Amino acid sequence: MPHIEPIDLNDIANRVSGQAPQQPQPQPEFPPENRPNEAQQLMEQFKPTPGIQFGNSIDRATTEITDLPSKFIPYPDNVKIYYRPYTYKDLDDFNDSNVDLLARLRFILEGIKTRGMPKEDITLGDFLFIALYRRISSLGTTRFQIKIERPDFVTTVSFSFENIEFEDLQAPMLPVVAEVSGVECHFRPLTIGQFLELLAKEIMPGHKDYERACLAAQMCNADFSTAYNLVNNAVGQDLVILNEVDKLLYHSTLPLNVSYNYKGEIVHEKVALDDPMTLIFPYCGPDDLKRNPIRFGV
Repeated sequence: MPHIEPIDLNDIANRVSGQAPQQPQPQPEFPPENRPNEAQQLMEQFKPTPGIQFGNSIDRATTEITDLPSKFIPYPDNVKIYYRPYTYKDLDDFNDSNVDLLARLRFILEGIKTRGMPKEDITLGDFLFIALYRRISSLGTTRFQIKIERPDFVTTVSFSFENIEFEDLQAPMLPVVAEVSGVECHFRPLTIGQFLELLAKEIMPGHKDYERACLAAQMCNADFSTAYNLVNNAVGQDLVILNEVDKLLYHSTLPLNVSYNYKGEIVHEKVALDDPMTLIFPYCGPDDLKRNPIRFGV
């Protein structure tokens, strides 16, 4: 485990917000007939790693993740993270209507392997990133749909994975240290293991206690009960500090710009991609096939 000096929230906020954006690198031009499709371009970011063992078999299609929204900052040095694509049996098992959200997320986690740390320590933001890429590499899915709901209106908007953006972890070192109600609190990003524990307690996105429970779970120098009580009773400046901590630790999908017709007018708005059903669950339908792979005769 590397030695990481804790940092103070106030010391890093200005430096983080003042970082200069990286200039995009020019992309090579391909003739139209040789131009890689969206999924191929996506998978060029990954380094194939054959021979990783899952259970009793060797999976030759295993992929090593080389970049993450967290930039590997929360993890020990030399950690390796891999995933394998979904199999036909995986898809049948996953789409069983009797499987709940908690079981499905655990099922996805089974296809991810780590070296150097437990896979439950993968941050929630990184887990969603890996699960999205796993879905794309398994099914070739490049189109997604999101449901827009208003009290008197429901519609579905389609979008491409090229429209999906992940925000990188803003804190350059961990833990983030902040004083809340006179107590020095150390914060680290929420892990998939902690998220599954919250789901087991039926605290999930949309639950009235969800945001506060997530903040409490991220406090790494106190037990959950103590941290939850501290967050619940925060007032005044403490609320501002906790909100800033949350921003510094966030590294997941950015809101999506969508447009749709509502009562004859085109509405433009930003929609949060906070429902895992939207991005990572491996459903495969007709739109996932770019061409018909079946033919008759020779």
